[in-house]
Order: sequence, then structure tokens, then C-alpha cells
Amino acid sequence: VSANPRVRFGEAADAWLSGPVSTLRPATQAVYRNHVETHLRPRWSRTRLDAISGDDVAGLVRDLRASGAAEWSTAGIVGVLGQVFRHATTRLGWLGTNPTTLLANGERPKRSATARRRIYQNDELAQTLAAAHEPLRTLFALAAVTGARLSELLGLTWGDVNLDDVDAADVRIEAQVDRAGKRRALKTDESRRTIELPSSLAAALKRHQLSSGVPPAAAFVFATRSGGRPLAQRNVLRGLRAAQARAIDAEGRPTFPVLVEAIEANTAPPRDAAPTF
Repeated sequence: VSANPRVRFGEAADAWLSGPVSTLRPATQAVYRNHVETHLRPRWSRTRLDAISGDDVAGLVRDLRASGAAEWSTAGIVGVLGQVFRHATTRLGWLGTNPTTLLANGERPKRSATARRRIYQNDELAQTLAAAHEPLRTLFALAAVTGARLSELLGLTWGDVNLDDVDAADVRIEAQVDRAGKRRALKTDESRRTIELPSSLAAALKRHQLSSGVPPAAAFVFATRSGGRPLAQRNVLRGLRAAQARAIDAEGRPTFPVLVEAIEANTAPPRDAAPTF
């Protein structure tokens, strides 16, 4: 590969997006493209790669922090910048130094600084499940048992669930749905797994299957009323919030009082008002 010192950032970013990024899942492509178009291209589109220094990258980090961006998001943006430089080195003949490697420890985004997520405590999960309506109650219980992502659970078909014997039931996680509701295979073999189910959850899934009229193996487990599409992720998340708002403890008090207060006041609830999916 011949040296090409005049590569500009915009050119390198376009080559990276149309090259290796184009083979990734649509949702991942959208995240990377957003990082480029929102944070990187406006800053350096016409700038030669060899004119972008470690100090420039440190300035990007400072500006993102000042804007309130989470450390996790900032780390992702800097990571994309580094990948653009690596692609320029391996495919565009650029032979300079990747400036993201020049950041001092204090300048690097700290993924560990991201606030810990609120988790269920004591009887909160049981109370949330009791307040949820079917089929979301079974979906939430399956999420709690398997630890699967929402996109994976919505990608389940009845052919992925073995309910022949509720005492030996399992579910195969082999696919997920994208934001358009299309079922796609998981990216790696390591992501595919089979998880045993407790008999109580298997029985709940069996009841859900029978209530759906014993659908074919290719039908989605958690589908819209028409049966042709999986439930929308946004609707599931709304259903979770609604169940949490209805949930009560043994004395009839709200399980998540801060969430209920925010809803009644028509304001955005605090981050730790209730667990997310």
C-alpha cells in the first residue's frame, strides 16, 4: 500500500461507513453513522487526518462532557473515531498516528463512570409481574429468567420453544428483531444459546400458546393481534412502565412511588424511579 498523507476525515469516514460498517446489523450501522454525522463530521469533515492531534481528540472529549453526554456515549464516539483512523491505515494508505491512542488516562472516557442501573429489590419484580397484563406478564417473566435482551425475546418463534414436557422445557435464543420488526440471526455463534425453563414459566408459555390458537412454528411468540408481526419494542416498554405504575405492595402502597408521583405530575421520572427493561 502506498502512502497517502492527504486523506481527509470525511473521505475516510465515508470509506469506513460504506465498507466494514455496511455488513453490520442495521441498528449498529445507525449508531455508528449517527456518531459520525452528529459529532465527528461537523468538526473535521475537510480536515486532513494528519492534522487531527491528540489534543484535538481531548478537546472533543471535553466538549462532549460539557454538553452532558454520558461517559459511555463519549467512549463510543471516540471509539468510532479510532476505527475511522484504523480503516484509513489498512485500506486508504494513510500512514500517520491514530490520535485516539495519544489520550492521557485522565482524558479518556471512563465507561465505568456510567451510573449503575436500578435493579429490582425484594418483592418489586413479583409485584410488577402481578400488575402486568398478558402476554406482557409472560414476556417479562421470561426476560427475568433468561436474561435475554428484548430484541431477542421478540424474535422468538414457537419453533424456538420446547414445551412438549413442561418439566423439561427450554427456549433457544437464535435470532432477534431489528427496529423494523424483521427477524435476523444473531451476529455470532457464541450469542446463540439454549436455556432451561422452570415448569411454572413453561406452563405460562403453554397457556399463552393455547390462547393464540396453537400457532405454527414460524409464528412469533409475542405477536400483534394479527399474528404477523412481533410486538413493537416501544409498546413493550410502555407496558412495563404501566405495570410498574400499577404495582402495589402487600399493604396496597405503590411499589414505585416516585414513578407514580412523576406520572401524576406529568413530569419525566428520575432515572432511578424504577428499573428499565
